[in-house]
Amino acid sequence: MRYKVKKGVVLSGLQYEMRAVLKAIGKVCDELGLPVEITSGIEGSHSCASYHPYGYALDFSIREFSHGEPEVVVAYLKQELPSYYDVVLEHDHIHVEFDVNKSQKFGYRKEF
Repeated sequence: MRYKVKKGVVLSGLQYEMRAVLKAIGKVCDELGLPVEITSGIEGSHSCASYHPYGYALDFSIREFSHGEPEVVVAYLKQELPSYYDVVLEHDHIHVEFDVNKSQKFGYRKEF
């Protein structure tokens, strides 16, 4: 799977936990013949509760998806990723984040 990255998106500093997201979205989009475009990484201004600045969140464009395809991708991601990943379908993108607080409640331990 090839990932397109929107101009200006910063992925330097992306946390290890986001690799699972890239793998999962790459797999489902490859199976459906859909493009994967990362539209937000750690750059930009986000809400004060956002995980983007810490490298724990990514946004993916749904601009080239047909009706119903975003919902299929979101359902797949929710099934494939552990429950401490939040997957949200916004009006123009899919937002996926590793929720640090939830991960601690589930006993997630970062391994190197």
